[in-house]
Amino acid sequence: MRRSLLALLVLALLAAAVFAAGGAAVGGQGDDVTLTEERRFGDPAAAAGLTVTTDTTVDSRLHWSTTLTLGAEPAWETDFRYTASPERERGTVTPTFYLYAPSNFSVSTDGSIDPGSPEFRTDFGVLAGPVAEAIARAEPGTEQTVSVALADHWEYLPLLCAYTPPAGVEIATEENVAGGYFGLGYDSGLWPDAAEFFRLPVDGCRAEIRVETYEAGGAYGVEFNAVGLPELLTAAVWDGADGIYLAAAAGYQNDDGAYQVDRDAVTPGVYYLPLMRYTDAYGNTLTRVDTDAIRLLWQVPDGGYVQQLDVTGGGTRLLAQGSDTCWVLTPEGAEVQAFSKPQDAYWDAVDDTTAVFLTTDWVEEEAAYPYGSRSAYTVYHAAVWQLEDDGRYACRIDCAVDGAPVGGATSDVETYFDGTRLLVAGYLDGYRDPGFDVLVCDGDGPQYAARFRNSQTLDAERGDRIRVDGNLRLGG
Repeated sequence: MRRSLLALLVLALLAAAVFAAGGAAVGGQGDDVTLTEERRFGDPAAAAGLTVTTDTTVDSRLHWSTTLTLGAEPAWETDFRYTASPERERGTVTPTFYLYAPSNFSVSTDGSIDPGSPEFRTDFGVLAGPVAEAIARAEPGTEQTVSVALADHWEYLPLLCAYTPPAGVEIATEENVAGGYFGLGYDSGLWPDAAEFFRLPVDGCRAEIRVETYEAGGAYGVEFNAVGLPELLTAAVWDGADGIYLAAAAGYQNDDGAYQVDRDAVTPGVYYLPLMRYTDAYGNTLTRVDTDAIRLLWQVPDGGYVQQLDVTGGGTRLLAQGSDTCWVLTPEGAEVQAFSKPQDAYWDAVDDTTAVFLTTDWVEEEAAYPYGSRSAYTVYHAAVWQLEDDGRYACRIDCAVDGAPVGGATSDVETYFDGTRLLVAGYLDGYRDPGFDVLVCDGDGPQYAARFRNSQTLDAERGDRIRVDGNLRLGG
């Protein structure tokens, strides 16, 4: 009993020490958090009822959640709690799927890279042929760059796929048979024959392969750089566990950074990739793309390609974004609507019923916080489109903004639309400064913008114990 009491006393003292240290680091204890408004323009009453919540932590044990309610008299409340063991914010898993070609790769070793070894083909996968040729042509005991024609080794461009399935969806795939130590295998598990479906040409393409060789033969370093390859431009969204909507096009990048679409290599459009399940020789249930059943649902009009694809309207619509146009499709590929978005709107947020487009730029702010200057998102135009009951989108906001900052380079901008007003907000520094910027627009244009300083902001003398814990949460 005495030992148990002693242990409890020690734990209590440790908890008190952690709490006191955290309090010192943020200039107060418990819910002692202060927000200070620095108004940039407009009437704060235009934002009445909209909320911004910021979460902060010290050592993942001290936790503050501060909710600001905007309005003529901004007000906030802070909830504080202590956890004996570290507790970290856990974000949701975002499903992903993308295809890529191995175009840049380097490896060095203390041993020897021997094309004649049994492991070579497995380790280098689809690059084994070009790398073996480069090693064979390189002079022993040199560092030499060898140019290799890729058409001598590939019939068409190899494609690999990487993916994260939706939460709760288990996808069991075959091991990368030729994936090898460097993960460069031709078999990419979920869609091993992707390259045979798209068949991107490699005529005229080459690889510049730098080889470092021993005097006695064999190599100890390889650097692979492909030149002139076509790029498969893709955007994808999962259809639960049944399949994948994939927007695809082949393109070559111009000197100005824009892509020239090659419609002959790949028909630019939205494809549906159904998933098939089968049992292998060992009784395992495996999943892969059913290549023979892939359907081209819709073709992009001449000259463009889809840069982002989203499922909206509870699964009843696909929203496909081009550089300056959005196309609204049914899941079967029928085009319902096309509407324009600002050509330079490089930031967007799409949810089930709303699409927000922001035209932004980076502006360097001097002495924005105690650590010196930083780059900030600055908004110059905002547009909001909302999905109606008839399955078409209607424009709710389309306005110019006179350069309102909405957060720092290390933070993600968050948006919220309440049906009439758009709230945009972003941390000043998503790592160590829980202060934030807000911007409010409605159908008549920008109405209010301000920066809110948080008393938990660190300075260099006190150290950096406090951390922002997760993204800003907006509401109304």
